[in-house]
Amino acid sequence: EKALVLKKEEEMTLRQKHNYGKQVNYFDDPHLIGWIQCGDDKHQPMCVVLTNKYGGIKKMHLGKQFANQIFYNVFNRCQQTIIDENGDGKFYCEDKNFAVYIMQ
Repeated sequence: EKALVLKKEEEMTLRQKHNYGKQVNYFDDPHLIGWIQCGDDKHQPMCVVLTNKYGGIKKMHLGKQFANQIFYNVFNRCQQTIIDENGDGKFYCEDKNFAVYIMQ
């Protein structure tokens, strides 16, 4: 229960720091969805992936300006993705869970 409270507090902090700019939705799968908060001049983007069933990878486009940048899952720092030269990243989410990726 304590871990859940800490996760909720961290989620609120993430929203305060990264919930800015245009939101781009990736609702192309009924069980694995994602979205990007694109950020603005003062705030970095945030990528969110969640599932109600099986885990998987959601490919999302951040833009070429983020090529070669590393984004990591703040709740599982072992999960990382490197944005490719086209500005796309592949963001992993575990079964029945959610993941929030920010720039390293």
